Amino acid sequence: MPFILIPIARSGGFRCRVEAQAWKEYTCVACGGTFRSLIAVMRSAEGKTAELAAERARAQMSSAIVKCVETRACPNCGCYQPDAEASLRIKKVEPTLFLPLLGIAGAIAASPAQVHPLIWLAGIAVMLGGVVRLLFLARYNVNRDPRGARVRAEGLVGQHQLEMVAPGADPESVAASMPYTDLSGWRPFSILLAAGMLLFIAADAGLWISGAPLNLDCTPVVAGPGDNVRIDFPARVSAVGGMWNARATVHVINAAELGLGSPELPATSEQYQWGETISGKGLTNKDEYLWADIAVPDTPELAGHALKVEATLDVVYPEMYSGNTLFKEVKRSVTYPTTIVLSAPGSGARQKVFSWISTIGGGVMIILGGIILLEEIGKMKRRAPQPRIYAADNDLL
Repeated sequence: MPFILIPIARSGGFRCRVEAQAWKEYTCVACGGTFRSLIAVMRSAEGKTAELAAERARAQMSSAIVKCVETRACPNCGCYQPDAEASLRIKKVEPTLFLPLLGIAGAIAASPAQVHPLIWLAGIAVMLGGVVRLLFLARYNVNRDPRGARVRAEGLVGQHQLEMVAPGADPESVAASMPYTDLSGWRPFSILLAAGMLLFIAADAGLWISGAPLNLDCTPVVAGPGDNVRIDFPARVSAVGGMWNARATVHVINAAELGLGSPELPATSEQYQWGETISGKGLTNKDEYLWADIAVPDTPELAGHALKVEATLDVVYPEMYSGNTLFKEVKRSVTYPTTIVLSAPGSGARQKVFSWISTIGGGVMIILGGIILLEEIGKMKRRAPQPRIYAADNDLL
């Protein structure tokens, strides 16, 4: 019997579990032989009566048997059939789509959060890895090793999971003509991947090509009159949970030379607050780099000039001691001199917008390319010849 019904009494109804084994019989697209693969499926359903639960479980079981694809090769020639080929490629493409997502996350984290530039470079590397992987999978040939697949299939024959029903052509004669679908040249897919990668790196690559002065210790690295800029200090503190606050002062050393009315620039910094006690799971000292935000004077004549600034932070932070059971407040004064070379007015704000567009837009285009590739592989699976299905007792279903 293909079905085993196990009614289970429940409050207000019944649950029925159905287990079945069935044979799926294929005519090999390579050698023409006939083989069949044993599948085992289990489904369960609920109903107000045992009969209703059993009926629903049978319906789910019938659908599951039809949709189930065992990725097993022909025992005669080692060829994976079109539905198995598509299933194997889908299993490889789906997890690859997480790589562009990680790339987007790394780039986004690096842009607004002022973390180390290596995180942005890591995001680019992960994104590029996802593109290369998708291109590889578009060309992936499941039937590249028919001899190895035949050996594995022969092992399944010994386990009674596969049976050769009717022999096909000599396997050596068909080894060179195994079916293979190369999707890498499929235009929508290749265009989306290429355009997405170019857009993803366009904003930052454009900075280097344009020759605009770059302030590598600032965010954004390009700044102009009227922009808000974050100065990233090389100094860091080791504070409980990374908490700290600071009073920032920024002095323009060459203010008189630039004709500024005041040598002081408006500046702010981190403003974490804590009380007499700090509680939480796994609290330890965490290293955090210091920073100060400044507002560049909105004076167009400053474009092309350099602001020589001296940024000072009066920092306060909690530090754990005595085996991470107590904390004390530490006060430090940190000064960091740097030079900010200014570009055209508002160039920093424009660069931020362009960076967000390129990061999100490029990543989405790459992910969309992967989704389209999945859909095209799905079409291959739907176009595949349907196998004949028999119950384990050889009755045609």
